This record gives sequence, C-alpha cells and structure tokens, in this order.
Amino acid sequence: MCFFYKCNLKKLSKDLEDLEAARQRVNHSIEEAKSNGEEIENDVLNWMKEVNQVINKVNMLHNDPNHSKAGCYRWDFPNLIYHRHQLSRRATKISLDVTQKLQSGKFDCRVGYNPRHQEDIVSFSSPSPKDVLLASRRSFLNNILEALKDPSSHIIGVYGLSGVGKTYLLEEVDRFAQQLKLFNLVVLAKTSNIEAIREVIAEGLGLKFDMQSIDARAIRLKKKMKGKENILIILDDICGTLDLQKVGIPFSMTDSHTGNHNKKPTNFKLMMSSKSKENLLKMGAPENFTFRLEPLDDTESIDLFQFMVEDVVRDHRIKSLAPQLALKCAGLPLAITTVARALVNKDINYWENAVRQLEDVGPEEIGASVYIPLELSYNSLECDEARTLLLLIAVLGFQKVECYLEVVMGLGVLKKIKTVRDGRHRLHVLVGYLKTSCLLRESGKCEMIEMHKMVREVALNIASKDKHVFLKWPLTNDSLRNCSQIVLNNCDITKLPQRLDCPNLELFVFSNSTFLLEIPDNFFEGMVKLKVLRLTKFNLCQFPSSICCLSDLRSLSLFLFS
Repeated sequence: MCFFYKCNLKKLSKDLEDLEAARQRVNHSIEEAKSNGEEIENDVLNWMKEVNQVINKVNMLHNDPNHSKAGCYRWDFPNLIYHRHQLSRRATKISLDVTQKLQSGKFDCRVGYNPRHQEDIVSFSSPSPKDVLLASRRSFLNNILEALKDPSSHIIGVYGLSGVGKTYLLEEVDRFAQQLKLFNLVVLAKTSNIEAIREVIAEGLGLKFDMQSIDARAIRLKKKMKGKENILIILDDICGTLDLQKVGIPFSMTDSHTGNHNKKPTNFKLMMSSKSKENLLKMGAPENFTFRLEPLDDTESIDLFQFMVEDVVRDHRIKSLAPQLALKCAGLPLAITTVARALVNKDINYWENAVRQLEDVGPEEIGASVYIPLELSYNSLECDEARTLLLLIAVLGFQKVECYLEVVMGLGVLKKIKTVRDGRHRLHVLVGYLKTSCLLRESGKCEMIEMHKMVREVALNIASKDKHVFLKWPLTNDSLRNCSQIVLNNCDITKLPQRLDCPNLELFVFSNSTFLLEIPDNFFEGMVKLKVLRLTKFNLCQFPSSICCLSDLRSLSLFLFS
C-alpha cells in the first residue's frame, strides 16, 4: 500500500511539471497573439481557466496535513492505511484530470484570431459613396453570392475594365460571405505577387513559415488547406496566368476551352478577378461561373457623382455641369469618384476647366476617359508635397508609410520640417489627404498604403513625362542628363557602366536580382546632386572612392550586401 501511495504521488508531480510547461507554452502564444492585435479563442481561455483549477487541486493535495499521518512504517496501523488510501485515490483522480488537460491543450499553434469589427459588417445609418455604388451593384453581387452557394461551383471569376470596381466588389463579397456565414474562413488577397498571396492565405489559416524555401512553403500551405473545411480564397486582379500549385492552392490548372477539367477539391472555393476573361478561363473558371462587371449606366454615374459633390451641386451655376462631367467618366467608379472629389471644394472656374479638359474625350476612348480624370485629380491636389509624394508612392511601390520617411526627408519634399518626428507626422497627414482624395485606397490600417493600378499607371506616366523619372534599364546618355530620379528594381544585369553622368539626379534606387554585381570605383562621379541612395543586393567589399563626390547625400540605405 505504501509503495502505490508513493508511486501515485510521484507520477502526479511529474504530470504537474508537464502541465505547467504546457500552460506556459500556451500563455506565450496568447501574449504573442495579443501583441498582434488578435482576440483569444474562447476554448483557449476556458482551457487556461480549467488548468489553473487543476493545478490548484494538485497544490492543495501536496499541502494536505494528512500526509504527516500517512507515513510508511514497519507496521501499518489502520489509521495510516486509511490516510494513505484516501490520498492515493485523490492523486490518481487528479492525475487523470492533468492528463486530460495535457491532451486537450494542443491548439495547433493558433490561439487567436483577427477580430472582425462591428463597423466592418453592418451598414451605417448615414450613406457613403460605397453605399451608393453598392445599390447599383446589388443585382450583380447577388448573382455572385448565389454562385458561391451553388454546390457545383469551385472557381468563380469576375472580369472587367480597370477602374470598373472589381476590387470593391470582391471586398463586398468578402464582407457578405462572412456576415452570412457562408464559409468557415474567407481570405482576400489584393495582390498578384505569388509570395504575397501565399503569405496572406497562410496568415488567414494561422500558418507561420519561418525560414523555409519557397517550394516548402507551398507544400505546407497545400497540406494546411486540405486539412481545413469550407474555405473561400479570393484573389484580386490576377495578371496573366497564375500557377495555383506554386502558390500552394491545391487546384490543378484546367482549360475550359479544351474541356480538360480535373477533379476539384470539395473543401474550399476560389474566386478571382482579372481584366481578361481569357485569364480566368485558362485558370479553370467555367463559362457559367464567369461574370463580366459592366460600367455604370448614365443614371448610376450621375447619381454617384452628385452624391460625392452634393453640397456643391446645390449651386445653380454649376448644377448643369455635374451630369456632363459624370457622363465623361465612361461609367467607371474610379474616374467618377476621383473627379468628384477633386472638385468638391472648388469654384465655378475649376468646374468649367474640368469640362473643357474632358469634352474632347469620346465615349470609345476608355483609356483616356480614365487617364484624364485621374490626371485632373492629381493637378487639383492642393500642395506640391502631396503631388510629389503620390508620384514617389507610384515609383517606389513601398507598402508601409514609414518606408517613405527617409526618402521625403532626404529629398526635401516636406517644407519647413526640421525633425524626423515632425516629418513623420506630416507624412501621415499627406497620406491621409491622398486617401480622402481617392488617389490612395482606404486600407483599414493607417500605416499601410494601397494604390489602384490605374492610379499608379497615370502617376508613372506623369513622373516619367514631367519629372524625368526613369524606371527601365538600359538608359540612354541623353535621358541620363535630364533625369532627376532613377528607380530600377529587380534588375538582372551583370555589369554596371564605369560612370553615370546624371548631373540633375537626386534619387537613385537600384536592386539587383543577384549578389554578383560590383560597383565601379568611378560610378558616382557624375551624380553630384544626389540626395537619396538605396542599394540592394551588391557585392560590396568597400565603398567606391567616388562616393566622396556625393556632397549633397542626405540618406544612404544598404540592403542584403555580400
């Protein structure tokens, strides 16, 4: 009897150590999730509460005064046997509780979730431009939701012109699918970059890659998705044909033209948008689940435009101009909202000038119908700081606001700013202004930047035409002498010229695809006005001596050097 008593207490002590270690491990995961702004799952909180109760039971048993009455002696007396028996039974029972908590405490490294704020899933009492636009798209949205509910659908495609509202529609699908609980999980990826898509999906699934190869990440993601049920993956603005297997999405490529349809997984669905119907069909979207998003009709265009400029339209002098401008935007919400926002606080002279700029654009010139309104919005920005920042965002393509701070400070874009702290505040104010001007998208996070592709194309055109910004290699000697900015990303070149003669160059950003490139010793001699220099992936044992020629250099950033 004494032997079993000691064994049971010893086993309980060992189990207690394991349980306390498990509690500490889960607590670390909880703290990490909270630091990322996540809410903790209810079953995790309940488990922690129950574990604490079990640990208290163990401690109470260890501190029970009857242990002193249950000692092991040469002769066992009835009262000693009774106390040992009672304590041993309690130890065995509590040990079972400890074992059960250890088994139920395996949360697959996922203890939290990103909260869906109430304002994201309900309608506001006061209408917004999105509400007006949604009213015109209600029928189309209902068709998409019905397609998602259809058990025979696996891939759904949406296509249409740039600026027609595909991204906004997918955001609404995301919102309604979650609100109506059509799926256990909905993941929306607003990027066409394979690695970025993989990261977004992995985050939604609670999967962390750490330091793994690209192929290994795809395999892990594929296994994770196969183990989940009822998932919707939404991919926005697919360019060309995306290799889903390479991303880690377990769909086989199919071609609806050939009729070669492989067996589709039944545990999740895929929705994609693209400018081209052919792209969607090549990626397996069947004809009957591929939908074309048309531009707004005349009435819808005028309604949206007038809503955006409601207070101004009450002025009888410009009331007749609003419909004219709305109809010149080719039914594209992006063009309508940017033109309207640019004119909302302007007088009659600005309105008449806008009409003149747009009146030469015919209805068949869809490209011009988008370009000219966006250029008008750019020109209508109230300060040079905002215009310069918009072009830098288009040219550099950084996704975080903070990444632009050293650039705008180095180039002297921000006027009357002397400290980094003041510069950071001013930068965030300008980004907010560009968002309210509809030239940047509302990302939901103040520190992040999203720009519509059409806005980026217009901004890049303005930058290359008016600001002498160059984005392609090689560069001609004539263009080098006039250029003010050179931004070359992911170049695949093996040798740089001995010297670049760029007497007006202020910004030079260069990233190479390999570490093999070396910088010639005289390379910087012709860049005497250079203010910002960012270099990525170079074989740099020491700085070239010509770096001393950069007397105006204010910002130097080096990344991934060998």
